Amino acid sequence: MYVCEQYDVSLCNYCQRYSNNSVPVFFYQEILTIYLFVGSEQHYTKIKEIHHFAKDYRPDWFPDMISYQTFKYRLNRMVGAVTELSMQLLCSHKPEDCDEDTLLVDSLPIMRQEQNRKSRR
Repeated sequence: MYVCEQYDVSLCNYCQRYSNNSVPVFFYQEILTIYLFVGSEQHYTKIKEIHHFAKDYRPDWFPDMISYQTFKYRLNRMVGAVTELSMQLLCSHKPEDCDEDTLLVDSLPIMRQEQNRKSRR
């Protein structure tokens, strides 16, 4: 629900489709919701894993599920919307003592153990 509301208010401006097929069968809101839910709740990090989980887990929820190639293509076109949604969430949930000039998001932790082994050699 939150993703759909944010999409209708502002996110649509970052991935709006201007073509003869501007109302696809499988909506951008669904793609973004699947990506965020499966990525965060199921801890899948690869787009292929996310797509397969959504397709296989609840096919009745997504009867018009698009192919993996189309899912990946359309998700990649939403990078602006994902960036904007991230900024909205960071700004609305930031701590009181947060420095507003500096925001840091870590999407992939650094493998410290592997780095230490290389430095010892």
